[in-house]
Amino acid sequence: MSEIRLRLETQISEIVQFPAVLFELRTRQRRLKNRPGPRINEGLIVSLTTMPSRIKRVHLTIESLLAQTTLPQQIILYLAKDKLLAGDIPRNLTRLCGPRFEIRIEEKTLESYDKIIPAMRDFPGHTIVTCDDDKIYPGDWLHQLIVAAEEEPDTIICHFAREIPLYSSDTYVEYRAWPKVAVDIKGFNIMPIGVGGILYPPNSLHEDCSLEHMFLGIAPHADDIWLKFMSLRAGICVRRIDIYDEHPPSIPSHWSSRLSISNIYREGNLTVYKKLMALYADELIQMDIVKK
Repeated sequence: MSEIRLRLETQISEIVQFPAVLFELRTRQRRLKNRPGPRINEGLIVSLTTMPSRIKRVHLTIESLLAQTTLPQQIILYLAKDKLLAGDIPRNLTRLCGPRFEIRIEEKTLESYDKIIPAMRDFPGHTIVTCDDDKIYPGDWLHQLIVAAEEEPDTIICHFAREIPLYSSDTYVEYRAWPKVAVDIKGFNIMPIGVGGILYPPNSLHEDCSLEHMFLGIAPHADDIWLKFMSLRAGICVRRIDIYDEHPPSIPSHWSSRLSISNIYREGNLTVYKKLMALYADELIQMDIVKK
């Protein structure tokens, strides 16, 4: 399937499904409006970022996060000053600011890392849950991650994942051929996919994770791969929980705002993976995580 055809089919599907998705969100909001008081998980931060092409609709993602059965301590939307000026923040987004939601402005963008690196800096010792800015998340989305984290507190938890090749080699299969994980499973070879949300316990990523010159130099648009290697270097496994069969519903957006297609079909992820394996293979072999 060509890249253009995939983009077109994806966008058409999003547009067709969107009215029903929005209706479900509004119904959920009305139902939760009269609840006696939501459960609050103190010490847990939900973090995300957005870009100019999505800024007018990211409020829908925030609304879905505020309509969870269990709420985090805070939801933080990080915006980069060099991409978004204060005047570019729409009213439908600022009106949501309050005890559970905050907008924070960064001096410069770290690209896709805007949703995790600033949160790690601002909330040391907290559990960080990252999510995408173009999804409407189901009402129990966060609760399911929290339940799994309570069962295995030293494990990264995610809703969607792929299996990665944990061996040192000159040749690897294409990223598209990395198997999607369809069961509840835990292991070093499980790579979480950001679209479904990822829960990072404190100290689950190597201290080098925040080295800007490294992640922007090696993997500027492949944060899933970079963060996976940082968790491997920290000796942390990943568990994929088997709750949802499909990705959260998408908010229709412009083609140019999508990283996933270029990373998969132009093999951006595989290129980054090879670089990181070459850089860290010896270390991970010594840790008995990677095989020769």
